Amino acid sequence: MPKKINPKKINIKVQGKQYSIPLDDIVYLEKDLRRIRAYTRRYDITFYGRFCEYEPYLDERFAMCHRSYILNMDEIVCLDLNGIVMSNGDIIRFGLKCYEKLTKMYNNYSIRPERRV
Repeated sequence: MPKKINPKKINIKVQGKQYSIPLDDIVYLEKDLRRIRAYTRRYDITFYGRFCEYEPYLDERFAMCHRSYILNMDEIVCLDLNGIVMSNGDIIRFGLKCYEKLTKMYNNYSIRPERRV
């Protein structure tokens, strides 16, 4: 279970080593069975866990629009029916249902007056 030492970071353990990932650096998280891969602005890191263990430490800019992805909406460059282009150049493809859900979440997030720029 991750510890919440600093609310602007998530803390993970990989092969006995502790890592602290700033939320500002996270582009998106991808889950594959029990493994989670954090794609950040500087590096990618894979660790074991479940999204439900980390969701409480993420803020309002993070959206789980599919059971395998949590996206940082500040890092979305383009959102259309062909997929989502993230700031690191990765393209994430979804079905129509996930696209509609994410579009609604993104529009609600982007019109908030207190949104971070």
